[in-house]
Amino acid sequence: MSQSHVTVNVNADWNTFNPREYLHMWYTHPTEEITATLDFLREAYLQVAPDARVLDVCCGPTVYQYMAAAPRVAEIHGADFLEHNLDEIRQWCTSAPNGHTWDYILAEALRLEGLNPPTQADIDGRAAMVRQKLTRLDWCDVRQPHIFNEPTGRVYDVVSNCYGTDVVASTVEEWDEYLGNCCSVLKPGGLLIMTLIKEAQWWPSGDLIMPALALNETHVVDTLTKLGFIPDSITIVTHTVEDASDAGYSDIIFVTATLGAAVA
Repeated sequence: MSQSHVTVNVNADWNTFNPREYLHMWYTHPTEEITATLDFLREAYLQVAPDARVLDVCCGPTVYQYMAAAPRVAEIHGADFLEHNLDEIRQWCTSAPNGHTWDYILAEALRLEGLNPPTQADIDGRAAMVRQKLTRLDWCDVRQPHIFNEPTGRVYDVVSNCYGTDVVASTVEEWDEYLGNCCSVLKPGGLLIMTLIKEAQWWPSGDLIMPALALNETHVVDTLTKLGFIPDSITIVTHTVEDASDAGYSDIIFVTATLGAAVA
């Protein structure tokens, strides 16, 4: 299905982004899009070794991307440019009374794992595991060659980029560069786990219309090949989201790829 034909004007940038409005709009209950994303992440993390260290770059204010990772990996680090996004996660990690409630999304993640229905004890247990495994939340800037403002080397077994660089970059060339910056910390043989919205130019967050970059599967394959990912390892699944027709897109792209050993 093609992008929605609704014509809108982008009226916001990341300086005006309100994480609480975004969470309220997108993550108060499971939707078909959220379920598809959770199921993709569940399958993706089945490929990961139990001692893996994960960097989730452009994490935003969300924790859904850690629900399948937590029981499969040793450690998770989240990174984002906006400090108030990180603050939203910190509130949840400390069980702050005004933090966003993720129980409904946690329940959906557990249901996809076979707990149908999960109990409150199951939900609380997975939440505790996510909090335990999420050991760092750091500022980053994917527009810089060194995303943490200093060289770190290739120290991560997994780099996760869920709906991140595709809504930061303004051109395909920028997206190539920004994704390369994200992957510069990935070990040779490491796994990239990525989700992006297809052929989107905008998406809503509360009353704001946020920008996006129109990308497709060909862009993904071309860029990952240039970055040194093993061509035969690049797995792409395009999922049509019927209930997103008013969101500036109607397809999402799920990607996993393994970085080649010869990468610099």
